[in-house]
Amino acid sequence: MKDREPKLLVCARADAPWVVAGSTFDRECGVCRRAVMVAPSGQEYLEREPLAAIVCAQCVVDAIVSKKRKVEVKPAASGERLQRELAAVQPNLWGERN
Repeated sequence: MKDREPKLLVCARADAPWVVAGSTFDRECGVCRRAVMVAPSGQEYLEREPLAAIVCAQCVVDAIVSKKRKVEVKPAASGERLQRELAAVQPNLWGERN
């Protein structure tokens, strides 16, 4: 039986200028160890895939640019769910703290 590919959840860093309402800030990137924010859709994804690794968006970009890794990115939630979250984006007033 073929092993499943490891699951990754790509998250924005906790100090990003924008945040989705309901995001949590209690996780870190598995590569650079910086704090990340996990949007509600990401929280639900982690409930379904508890072994998924969390990686910040910058580390994913760095891996693609350096060609260290082929990265296939798929949405963690439906398009409708992501649209609702994007409509609820607000300034990250906690960015300096995070």
